[in-house]
Amino acid sequence: MFLAKPASAGGAPIDLFEETTALTLAWALYLCAFDPKVQTKTRLEAREVLNGRTATAQDVKNLPYIRQIVGETLHLYPPAAFLARTAQNNDIFLDREIKARDKVM
Repeated sequence: MFLAKPASAGGAPIDLFEETTALTLAWALYLCAFDPKVQTKTRLEAREVLNGRTATAQDVKNLPYIRQIVGETLHLYPPAAFLARTAQNNDIFLDREIKARDKVM
């Protein structure tokens, strides 16, 4: 876990996996928005497999098209490549000064 803001500034812990999952989902939906055929195929697969219920981890093996979309999304937009970190202390990295609370990419 890391802090969105320093704890002294009222920061709350954020689970890294929640953030990366949200980024992946956002990119996948963005990519699907460009192709109505992909949207239709995805919707049909989900309806057929899930029958109106919420998906669980056990359903993933039965959703091959959706798995392909997520896989391609992760290939094109790896979520960790876009995450910044907040320095907790002053430091020097590769001859550059980093101050506490600086955002580091």
